[in-house]
Amino acid sequence: STRKESSAASDVYKRQTQKIISTLAGATFGVYLIHEHVELRGLWKTLFHCEEYAQKSTGIFLLHMLGTVCVVYAVCTIIELLRQKITELLTNAIRRNE
Repeated sequence: STRKESSAASDVYKRQTQKIISTLAGATFGVYLIHEHVELRGLWKTLFHCEEYAQKSTGIFLLHMLGTVCVVYAVCTIIELLRQKITELLTNAIRRNE
């Protein structure tokens, strides 16, 4: 019985992990397009003060850049997931009205 419960818990964990990975994978191209947008490209250096941190120690700079990458990825992922959801809602509404 314990083995079955452990296996069931493992299956749930695997499904949840796969869902998260699939969601992030589906948003990754959108994240790339957002963060490379011509209007945003120069903003990252200014917003995150990258050049100031480049003058500090290598360790501080690397930590800052790692944090910057994580923040940019998280924010762009949220924007992309919202865009996907809005597109889905609009598409469904249009189909219902046809």
